[in-house]
Amino acid sequence: MKKRAGLYIRVSTTEQAENYSVPEQKSRLESYCAAKDYIVAEEYIDAGFSGAKLDRPAMQRLIHDCKNKQLDIVIVWKLDRLSRSQKDTMGFLEDVLIPNNIDFLSINENFDTSTSFGRMSVGLLSVFAQLEREQIRERTSMGRKARAKAGLYHGGAIIPIGYDYVDGHLIINDYEALQVRELYELYVSGRGVHTIQKIFEEKGYTTKCGKWTNVKTIGNVLTSRIYVGEIKYDGEYFPGEHEPIISKKLFDEAQLARTKRTKTAFTSRSLLSGIIWCGKCGSRYFKRNNAGRAKDTYTCYARARCTKRMMKIDRCDNKNWKYDELEDMVIGEVLKLSFDESYFESIKKQEDTPPDNLLILKEKVKSIDNKNKKLLTLFSEDKIPLDLLTTQIENLQNEKDALSFEIARIENIKIVKYDEIKKITHNAEAVFKEGTLVQKRTLLSQLIEKIIIYEDKITIKWTF
Repeated sequence: MKKRAGLYIRVSTTEQAENYSVPEQKSRLESYCAAKDYIVAEEYIDAGFSGAKLDRPAMQRLIHDCKNKQLDIVIVWKLDRLSRSQKDTMGFLEDVLIPNNIDFLSINENFDTSTSFGRMSVGLLSVFAQLEREQIRERTSMGRKARAKAGLYHGGAIIPIGYDYVDGHLIINDYEALQVRELYELYVSGRGVHTIQKIFEEKGYTTKCGKWTNVKTIGNVLTSRIYVGEIKYDGEYFPGEHEPIISKKLFDEAQLARTKRTKTAFTSRSLLSGIIWCGKCGSRYFKRNNAGRAKDTYTCYARARCTKRMMKIDRCDNKNWKYDELEDMVIGEVLKLSFDESYFESIKKQEDTPPDNLLILKEKVKSIDNKNKKLLTLFSEDKIPLDLLTTQIENLQNEKDALSFEIARIENIKIVKYDEIKKITHNAEAVFKEGTLVQKRTLLSQLIEKIIIYEDKITIKWTF
């Protein structure tokens, strides 16, 4: 009875240029089986996987088939194709193959496990395979640190959002970089990670990692110094050769905001603290208690000179505002918005969307159209099945629809419906009269991004 052979083939990305390519291994293994009159029962191919562990898709399938006694022999071109770990190699032989009476052959080393000498040979060769792996790891570690010192990104499976990895260099991805900048600006303006995630989801933003469904991803972006042009390796930071996406100032402001933010977003004792900014010096305003000598005021930190870390300059002369006067003015604007649609329209017309952002979004739509064309070409050439084509085109179309909506929102102000604002403000008057401070601040956070003060001029930056 002919033996049922399982051919295991593995190639890592660094070996594809050598004689270990998938077609090369496959050809040699099939020729060997033909010469030995073995039946090729199955071919198990792991392309682009390291030999450090056995946790590879095809390897796991091979282990499953062996345990179900679907093979009589497992053949590889070279022992290190199976694994570079002595422990994993011997474990595979002793725990999977031998208990199920399955032989193992390595063509290049010319031995098999049907003999005691063959099993000893496997053990010895596994020792050298593991030694090679450890030497590679040492060389890789040294090489990565050298790259980091030279300002080069170390590469890997996960490329930072905002960049593409091209020929060993980080190159800005305009569409993703747009999102990174917006993320930082929203966070510094007072938005939390959950709010940002919802905003990005509504805008249909996607990255190489998919949609913004995980707030941990937002947290990772907010703390990565790669966006200010630095490279991290083994706890150290080195100047990178790549172009920064955000300024050092914006990054530092985001870190300061993170240290100040608590689990409860609204713990302030005043209505507007945290969202008022000085138009003269860029510092924030805070509510200053004047201990009965005068009415409490909202004051620029650089004018009060009371908290140095909050001051952008040494001294500012911007106007103090009586807290009740300023709060009444802001509340009045919100209430006006709640019943006056023409006021809403006038606000929207003043919004200035950067033209570069619109161009980037349109370019992204074009790239989706190109992907659809490539998928259809692959399908016509019988290179992908219908079910995969349908799934991928559907996903791309959903992304395109969301982007098209965002483009339309920018190009046509009426796409933002006043009904959405009405839902937020329908009980605004009652909230300001009878609600708690937290309820009032929550309402304002949905409508106001920041308030900028320049003497007697008040500018409200709305969230819509």
